[in-house]
Amino acid sequence: MKKLFLLSVLVSLFTVMQDGTLLYVLLPQIQEQFATSLSTSIWIMNLYILPFALLMIVMGRVADRYGHIQVFLIGLAIYTAGSFLGYFSNSFPLLLGSRFIQGIGSSILVPVSLVILLKRFGKKRYGQAIGSWSATCALAAACGPISAGVIGHFASWRFTFLANGTLVLLALLALIASLKSSPVPDEERDTQVVPMPNLWKESETYLFLIGNFFAGFILNSLLYVLPFMLGNFLDYDSLQIAYTVTPLCASMIVSVGIAGRLERKMPLEFVISTGFFGLLASLCLYMLREVPLYVYMGASFLAGLGLGIVIISITSAWMKKFTYDHLGLGSAILNMLRLVGAVIGSSLSASLFRRMVDTSLHTGGVPANEWLASLKASGEPIAQMVWANGFSQVVVGVFAVLSLVPVAMIVWYIARYGWRRKQQNQASPVQDG
Repeated sequence: MKKLFLLSVLVSLFTVMQDGTLLYVLLPQIQEQFATSLSTSIWIMNLYILPFALLMIVMGRVADRYGHIQVFLIGLAIYTAGSFLGYFSNSFPLLLGSRFIQGIGSSILVPVSLVILLKRFGKKRYGQAIGSWSATCALAAACGPISAGVIGHFASWRFTFLANGTLVLLALLALIASLKSSPVPDEERDTQVVPMPNLWKESETYLFLIGNFFAGFILNSLLYVLPFMLGNFLDYDSLQIAYTVTPLCASMIVSVGIAGRLERKMPLEFVISTGFFGLLASLCLYMLREVPLYVYMGASFLAGLGLGIVIISITSAWMKKFTYDHLGLGSAILNMLRLVGAVIGSSLSASLFRRMVDTSLHTGGVPANEWLASLKASGEPIAQMVWANGFSQVVVGVFAVLSLVPVAMIVWYIARYGWRRKQQNQASPVQDG
């Protein structure tokens, strides 16, 4: 039953994280059905993200106080109710209300799921728990747009609410069944009550939080830019896009063992810098012009490996600062900051990509979207034409800008390590023999 318990938690997490990207592709369909403008229909996403982000810290503290599993079950019930309400919505305001309810449920499920996994794996296996959690989140984010494309082609947008609600309801029932047959043992506690440290006075706090923010920033930038670039401008089909994006998630599982080995041999600043260096190398590979599919797959694998090392090492070190009574708060802070980074990253990278497309492609004065539509209608080879018209400038420009993040983080972490060693040497001078 332990496997069923862990599987149910991961399925719940996958469903919630996928929901964050799923409906972007289906917004035009919803907009057409309810006759709303684009500026109005975007509130379908905003009213999900706002409670998701803003309530996360509150829900983390509530879970710390009243029990993580009990609060997690309540979160499952809330999310399920919101999903089925969305499926039966016959008006746009009702649909917005369902998204708000889903957002409340998600603000519980994401941070508390990490705490549950950490407790089940134990402190000695934090890396495995965080690796499973991170890989599930990345895989869900990557599958969202692809799943939405399949749903939009074969079914209505309502199917997303039905499918998500059904999955989470099954997870809720499976969790209840596993708890009845095999109750969770008493939670491990510290033998002495340890007060919460004042984290904001520790320089490591900013090391972890800034690195975590930019990991979310880059991850979502890639998950939004890559499918859009490959599908619209390089004429990749959905299966090829999946081949390219999936290694980004799969390699995060591989990074679990690598991060653990690096942490035992290197200072933390060097471990995180190694992850950002792998990410930088992958961004350079994305800039190559007209390369085979396997090169993009390799770049995605390397990007996921680097991001996995960064996220796992930061999360593991951060969560070890908290006692069991405050794990929910620690998880909520870290997840909220990564979510904020993800939202900002996807928005800025998408805006940058569109701007560079409009200014760099030589379309003879025709707007880029109209030029691309006419190109597709003519049946000409799209990839060759867009590269010939200056698309390489777009790709190099976008990924060069994204590369500034890992470069800055590597420089900062190495400089901080040098400063920390200098402080230690000053505090413990070598005495003459």
